[in-house]
Amino acid sequence: MPQFYVAIIEKTRGGFGVFFPDLPGCTSFGPTIAKAAENAYVAAQAHAALTQEYGEDLPKARPPEQIAADPDVQEKARLLVPLRSEKSRCFRPPLWLRSIAQRKNYRSRAQARSPISRSRASQPDAL
Repeated sequence: MPQFYVAIIEKTRGGFGVFFPDLPGCTSFGPTIAKAAENAYVAAQAHAALTQEYGEDLPKARPPEQIAADPDVQEKARLLVPLRSEKSRCFRPPLWLRSIAQRKNYRSRAQARSPISRSRASQPDAL
């Protein structure tokens, strides 16, 4: 079940900035309020994916009425952005394991040892 995170859109120089009080470090921008809202959704999804990829849990979303207005922010709109906090059902190797595999180039070694690639290598090219 998704949690809904509050995104606050504020007026900035050259457009509209977006930040999430409950997702520290997750920000976005857009030249219009509509584009800023669209970019906020994308930023939140990417933030959630990276957080979970590093094995961390997403912070709990607070209800909108518990997030007070900041007098230093020229708030233009608030959005509720849905995020799924559950872990993906498919296996994704951890970052450290993927980086080792990339360094050692396991994929190309496995392809070189596969019977399909050997049989193709033994066949002459047809012209």
